[in-house]
Amino acid sequence: MDLIPSPDSLGLPAPVWLLLLLHDVTQTIHFLFMNFVLGGSWFLLWLHFGRKVDWKEQLYQRCLSVLPVALSMAITFGIGPLLFVQVLYGQFFYTANIIMGHFWLGLLL
Repeated sequence: MDLIPSPDSLGLPAPVWLLLLLHDVTQTIHFLFMNFVLGGSWFLLWLHFGRKVDWKEQLYQRCLSVLPVALSMAITFGIGPLLFVQVLYGQFFYTANIIMGHFWLGLLL
């Protein structure tokens, strides 16, 4: 029994260059939303603990209402790159998830 299974015998659903391009595009969008959430969280902390000024309170409330949407968009756009990795490197991706299964389950607990 091999540690890494053989590649999918059916082949890829599209050319490799297209799958790599779509992976890079979806990964970039995912990173944009992730950075928005991370930077927005630090910005909200700065607004919350800084001097209380009228315009800061309005900006704080506006950013606070946008941040949950940005987080859900970051999670949603994070699915695409995983699917492209699974299509392109399926035999390695599956094996890596089996080997790292305890780590991923530890994150959930």
